[in-house]
Amino acid sequence: MKTNRTRRFVGELTKGMDVGRALTRLMEENAIRCGHVRLMGHLERAELLCDGPKGPSTVTRLLDRHVQIISCEGIITELSGKFEPILYTLVTFEGVAGSVTVGGILQSASVVSCHLLLDSFDDLFIRRAIDP
Repeated sequence: MKTNRTRRFVGELTKGMDVGRALTRLMEENAIRCGHVRLMGHLERAELLCDGPKGPSTVTRLLDRHVQIISCEGIITELSGKFEPILYTLVTFEGVAGSVTVGGILQSASVVSCHLLLDSFDDLFIRRAIDP
């Protein structure tokens, strides 16, 4: 799909901010219903929904520590009447045996220091539905 009406938001999320609440507030205050989000920086207490032995998105991993974002980006869509981002995230941290990398869908996280880049597509609308 081609978009002709875009807006770009660039900002910083500061220590202690909740990623989900910060994005929701930005979306509500600026009437954002569709877009692309990227985060760069560091998080703490990140919760990721990961693939597991029973299938995709079946395991929740709580990383109760500082982590560095390798990649965190996704789309803003409508699901059940709510507009929300889905952030596919890859983070790294130092473990007992060396560097550990974990990926999944970001469910929640607290910010240590993050930069935000959000492109709003004002003439597009993407709706998701949960399979029955």
